Amino acid sequence: MKRFISFVLAMLCVLSAGTAAFAQGDVTIIEENQTETPAPETGETEVPEIPEVPEIPVEPEKPEKPQEPETTTKPEENKKPKPAESPKPSESPKPTESPKPEESPKPSEKPENKDYVSQSRAVIGANLTDEQIAAVYQAFGVKRGDVIELSVTNAEEREYLEGYVPESLIGTRSISCVYVELLDEGAGMDVTTSNINWVTAEMYISALATAGITDAKIVVASPFEVSGTAALTGVYKAYEDMTGKKLDDIAKLVSTQELTITSDLAREIGSMDSTSIVNDLKLMLDETANMSDEEIKQQVVDIAGRYNVKLTDKQLNQLVSLCRSLEGLDADQLKASVQKVQDTLNKVSDAKTTVVGFVQTIKKAVESVKSFFQRIGDLIGLTG
Repeated sequence: MKRFISFVLAMLCVLSAGTAAFAQGDVTIIEENQTETPAPETGETEVPEIPEVPEIPVEPEKPEKPQEPETTTKPEENKKPKPAESPKPSESPKPTESPKPEESPKPSEKPENKDYVSQSRAVIGANLTDEQIAAVYQAFGVKRGDVIELSVTNAEEREYLEGYVPESLIGTRSISCVYVELLDEGAGMDVTTSNINWVTAEMYISALATAGITDAKIVVASPFEVSGTAALTGVYKAYEDMTGKKLDDIAKLVSTQELTITSDLAREIGSMDSTSIVNDLKLMLDETANMSDEEIKQQVVDIAGRYNVKLTDKQLNQLVSLCRSLEGLDADQLKASVQKVQDTLNKVSDAKTTVVGFVQTIKKAVESVKSFFQRIGDLIGLTG
């Protein structure tokens, strides 16, 4: 392109020189001296002005290419990757990658312990057959395998029963089973039994409060009728396994002693009255600690009188003995436990009163109908 422009300029210079000569009449000279090309000399001297043309530095404009600031486009391209590299904010998914929260499977590792929404255990007597175990799970209302299962032996039961329960009731086999589900604090106790013929729900509630268990759903069951005294051992075992906390050994022993005494009393005065008398005693331990045995007996007589109950000397002695054992526990803590389960015990009492009242009403109705037909029979007999 440069050469072409230079050639055009040179031609223009030659033409302009020719037209100037023609205007001065020197055309003939030029024609004669054509071979000498002197005019071109003047043209050549003007031609050097052509180099001035290169001052139209087309090439200097090309340094605009060295304006390879387009290479600056490369940094721009590099800048673009930086926003793209801003995946560092998108690397902020590392918080989502924070597999450690996803490793919060530790709460899901607690699904064994997961059950805390329904944290539960089934404790099965070690001497039951598979068929008997199936019957017990049916009483629990739980499918075997859906709950962590523990086992309890007769030897473990004896740790708490010997000295308090007749040998004939302890036996040599572990039969009683329990299902225990922890409830939220303040929920209270929900206890039911199946094939248990000696211990009632309210007796379990009261005795377990002494051991420090106040918020739980408990089902005590057996494949056939048993006393149910050994069931406390299973409840202790389930509770300690779920919470990881060991219950006080003295509290567990006193709890078992209480259960056997209230069971004995219940045969004479009824389970609710026996339980109520024992709980009233628990609430005055800060006073009985400073009393003699005779003074405690008088207190027991007064408490029993509130329930229209008269106790024998043997029963009074049993309750004094229990009172002395209870004094070995933290009086304030025991009082708090008793107060926690009091509402539950009142509900059980009200429900029983309602049932008893209903049964009595039915009995009266049956007696009335029976009496009516007897009269008719008498009349028929008279007329006959």
